Amino acid sequence: MARGLDALKCHAAGLQETRTNETGVSASGKYWVLSSPATPEGIGGCQIWLHRSQAVSYSAQRRQPGYWDRDSFSIVWAEPQLLVALAHAGGVKFCLVSGHAPVAAAPPDVRTKRWRSLAQALRLPPRGYAPILFLDANARFESSPTEPATTSSQPRCPNAWELLDLAAEFRLEVTHQFSHSGKRLISWHSVDHSPVAATFKARVTGAASKPKSRLCQQAVRTEYGLSVVRQALHTAPTIGWEVDATSHVEALHAHLQTFVSANLPPAPAPPRHPALTEATLEEVQRRRLQRLRLRALSQQERKAALLCVFRAWQGRRSPVEQFRRISAQVVDNVIELHWLNRRVRYCFQADKVQFIRTQTATAREAGPAAFAHLIRAVTRQGRRFKVPKVIPLLQTPTGPAVGRVEVTKQLGQHFARSHLLWLQARGLSGGVLFLDCKDAYYSVVRDLLTRGECCSLSAEQLQSRAALLFVYRKDQDAFVEEMLRADWAKALGLPTELHRLLAAQLHRTWFADGSPGFTLYATESGSAPGAPIADTIFAFLFSRFLNDVQATLRDKGLSPHLLQGFKPRHCTEAPTWADDVAILFQDRPMP
Repeated sequence: MARGLDALKCHAAGLQETRTNETGVSASGKYWVLSSPATPEGIGGCQIWLHRSQAVSYSAQRRQPGYWDRDSFSIVWAEPQLLVALAHAGGVKFCLVSGHAPVAAAPPDVRTKRWRSLAQALRLPPRGYAPILFLDANARFESSPTEPATTSSQPRCPNAWELLDLAAEFRLEVTHQFSHSGKRLISWHSVDHSPVAATFKARVTGAASKPKSRLCQQAVRTEYGLSVVRQALHTAPTIGWEVDATSHVEALHAHLQTFVSANLPPAPAPPRHPALTEATLEEVQRRRLQRLRLRALSQQERKAALLCVFRAWQGRRSPVEQFRRISAQVVDNVIELHWLNRRVRYCFQADKVQFIRTQTATAREAGPAAFAHLIRAVTRQGRRFKVPKVIPLLQTPTGPAVGRVEVTKQLGQHFARSHLLWLQARGLSGGVLFLDCKDAYYSVVRDLLTRGECCSLSAEQLQSRAALLFVYRKDQDAFVEEMLRADWAKALGLPTELHRLLAAQLHRTWFADGSPGFTLYATESGSAPGAPIADTIFAFLFSRFLNDVQATLRDKGLSPHLLQGFKPRHCTEAPTWADDVAILFQDRPMP
C-alpha cells in the first residue's frame, strides 16, 4: 500500500473497511498512518495515510515547502466507521475525515444516526481548519455530461440527499462524476470500489510555524560570540515610553534572539544524557545504521526463502546460492551488531565515569553543600528534605473545623475549656468573663485625646458632654474628673510625641457614605474610620480599656489572666480589633 501510494505521489489518502485493530498513529514506509479500530467482529475500521517526506504546500513569503507536521497530529474522533483527525502542514490547518456511510438499504434511523455523527464530528475542530473528507458515501446521482458537478445532479438514493445536505451545511465541494476530458468516473466495480483520486490547488493565508531557535552557549562564550552580543545590544531598537513594561521586554528579547541566532551557528542537538561525548554519539549512530542494514538484509533473506519455496512448488530450480549468500551477510551483520553493542556499552560507562570525576572536582570547589548534593545524585541515596508531618485538624462535634472563622472560634473555646479544667484540677474558683465589644472600634471617646494640657470646656459643658457619651452616672463623673485632671497619658505611659500624633490624627475626621459619596460626615467619636493607622490608634486606646478591666477585677478580689507566663519586661502585642472578648479569671486565695 505504501509503495503504491508513493508511486502515485499521493499526499493524503483515506481508507475504509480496513478491518484491523490498529489505533492511533503509526508509520508504514513513507507514510504516517492514523487509524481507528474495527469492531470485535472485524467490521469497519478507517485509516488516513499522510506522506512523510513529500511537500504538501509552498510558502511564497519564506520560499520554503511545507510538510505534514507529526507533532500536530490529533485524533478527535475514532469509531469503526468514522475517523476525524487534525493536522498541520506548512502553517495550514487541516481537518481530515475518513468515513463510511451505511448501505442504501439500511434502516432510516441507522442512516440518519451515521450522517448526524459525521456532521457532529465536523463541528469539533476550532475555526480555521480546512476540512478534507475521504468518504465512501454509498450515494448515487443522475449523471449527465452537461452537468458534471455532483452537487448539481439529481440524487437517486437517501445517502445522496444526506451528502448534499452535509455539503451545503459546511460549504463543501464534492468530486465530480466526469473528468475534465468528459469521461464518466465510476468508483464502484463489483465487488469492490476503485480509488477516487483528486487534485486541488488553493491559495490560503496561514501562519507558518517558526522553528524555535536555540543559541549555542559555547559559541556565545567565544570572542566572536561576545562581540556579536555587544553588537546586538548596541543595535537594540528604541522603544517609546508609552509601551508597557511587558511589551518593552518582549521587543528587546526578540531583537537579541533574532540578531544573535542570525550571526552565530545553531546549537547542536543536545544528547539525552549530559555525560555522553561526541565519540560515543558517533558509535551510537554507527549502531543505528547497522540495525537498519540488518533489518533490510533480514527482509531480503525472508523473500529469498519464499522464492525458493515457490520455485520448488513449481518444479523449477530454486536460487539456493542467492539465499545462502544473503544468509551469510545476515550472520556477518549480526556479529558486527553484537560488537557494536559492546562498544557502545563500554563508551557509555567510560563517559559516565569521566563525567562523575569532573563533577566531583567541580563540586569540591563549590563547597560541601554542592558536594553532598552530587553524592545524592550519583549514589541515588539520601534524602534532600524530611517529609513534613501532617498537621492534625481541629475536630468539632460536627466534623473538622474549616475556615478562618471556624478555626478561630474553636481556638477560643479550647482556651476557655482549658481554663475551666485547670481551675477544677486545682480546686480553685473562677470563670470566664465574656464582653461584647462589637462597637468598641466606633465608641472611642476622643475628648481625652484631642484636648491640650488645659481643658477648654467648663464643668457644666463637660457634664453635658458626659451625658451624651455615657449612660451611667458613675461613668459621667469619671469622665469629667479625668478631663479636669488630665492624667490619662501618664497612666498609660504614652510619650508626648505619641500624644501629639494621636491628637492630630483624631482632629476633624470625616467619612463619605454612599456612591459616588458626595455627602461628607464629620465624626466626633471612634478611632478615625478608614485611616491607614486606625488599627494602631485603636491598639493604644483599647489597651487602656483592658487595664481598667484588670484593675476593676483586682479590686473585687479576682485575679485576671490578661498576661500569664510573661516576665515583667515582656508584653503581648496590643490588640488592633475587638469583637467578642473573653477574660479568664480566678478567685485569689485568702492570705
